[in-house]
Amino acid sequence: MRLKSRQILIQCWLFSILIFVLPLKAQFYGVLQLEGGMARFKRQNLHLLARTKLQIGQNLKKQNISFKWSVLYQPEIFTLPGSTFSQRLNGQFALNSQFKNWFWGIHFRSRYQSFKIESQSYDWQSSDLVLNLNYWQKADFLWQGQIILWYRDTQQFDRQTLNSNIVRLGFGKFLPWITIYPNLYFEQYKIEPRYHQANNDRGQRKGLALRLEHNKKFLFSLDFKMLWHNKNGFTALKSEQQLDLLLAFWLRPKWALLIFAEYNNLASFSNANINVLSYQPINTTNHLQIKLSHDLAINSELFFRFGYEQENLIQPIEHWQYWQFVLGVNKSIRRVP
Repeated sequence: MRLKSRQILIQCWLFSILIFVLPLKAQFYGVLQLEGGMARFKRQNLHLLARTKLQIGQNLKKQNISFKWSVLYQPEIFTLPGSTFSQRLNGQFALNSQFKNWFWGIHFRSRYQSFKIESQSYDWQSSDLVLNLNYWQKADFLWQGQIILWYRDTQQFDRQTLNSNIVRLGFGKFLPWITIYPNLYFEQYKIEPRYHQANNDRGQRKGLALRLEHNKKFLFSLDFKMLWHNKNGFTALKSEQQLDLLLAFWLRPKWALLIFAEYNNLASFSNANINVLSYQPINTTNHLQIKLSHDLAINSELFFRFGYEQENLIQPIEHWQYWQFVLGVNKSIRRVP
């Protein structure tokens, strides 16, 4: 499906969904987060970092139906020579419903990111549409199916578009101490060049995905994928690993510790006789964060965060990877009309 047709379809779905959910009871919320600290780029000195995040959204609920939307804007400023600047704009909505033992959901997200490093800019936009269908066979067992359509357009620096279709099939099993979600994973994608001469590239990524969850005494989530990547022009399969980890627990009544990590080990394809376009999944960030937070009041927190971030651009920029430690405050408001 071409991008223009897909955008029209998504807009029609969103319009019809908004009309459908307008009578629902709505809860508005807003989040303002301010933080500042130090960042150390590779082989460079420490520099000041200032970051602001503003998010607004609504949760709408009715019997067996829920709808929510949110918009987030986050600018970042680094005191590097030539002014290094980053900004991110994300928008998303989700519609979920349940009928007897069946549960279905639609989730749409669009993200725009822009990095300005000295005199050069790197911009790209990505969107994904997720369809979920679950069937509860028993109280502790369910079947799962998921279809994902996503698109990315890398402007200026890489000049390519990527369309990907993903199917995940599996089940969920609830045990006394943990929940497991094993899945079969299949992805088919196509990369098309923009404004330059190159061949289209097609590929497949398939394998196993496993998610583990625990949310009783502490919060734990682990998502691991072991995939085999086959790309147009190459006969050999190459293995890839992707890992997402979230661990959070209370140290004291008002103190919490959160650890979050993402790791992507992607296959590298190179051939002197073939003009190869680059592939990256929709989430290209490798990072590790350790966050210590203290509740100041209802919906307010003071936090200290230390971590490392590496943005894997389609054509890697060596300087966009840094250590950071910041002190910040987070304030959220909620209002029911």
